Amino acid sequence: MALGTVTQEMKYDKSPIETLADLERALKAVGKVKSVDQARFSVRGSTKYGLATVKIEVRVDGLQDGSVISFTAKGGDIGGVGAKDGLKRLMQAITDVENPVIDVASKTGLGKRQWVMFLLTAVGITVFGVMLIVNAQWVSDNWVIFGTMIAAIIWYWTVAIRKS
Repeated sequence: MALGTVTQEMKYDKSPIETLADLERALKAVGKVKSVDQARFSVRGSTKYGLATVKIEVRVDGLQDGSVISFTAKGGDIGGVGAKDGLKRLMQAITDVENPVIDVASKTGLGKRQWVMFLLTAVGITVFGVMLIVNAQWVSDNWVIFGTMIAAIIWYWTVAIRKS
């Protein structure tokens, strides 16, 4: 299996055709549907994890009393965090597909706290770059402050991702 790829299976109580229709609705709720192949009982699409795209492929196999859904998600990160989050949200949506409005946390997979941290990090990096260009000597004299800032950002990102 490639790095950043996550696979999972789930038993579903409906026939393969009904399962395929439910999967299409659920994938539309969390992202985009690229193709539905009714002959092969598969759905392909994508969702977002922050700014990264997570590709999702789903295959349905029939059983006597329902279906088995095989999920495969591939993200751009080595650990598969984006892929795991995309599958988690898709599985949540497929279990709530009977509701008229499927409520998932976010189409991007990031909460408000993570978006705020993302924006603060982008602003901080920009300010650091400008300061480095304008007065490199001042930055090198105060490297402890900048090192502490960078360590705090990394630590906070680790905590924010773990809590989501």
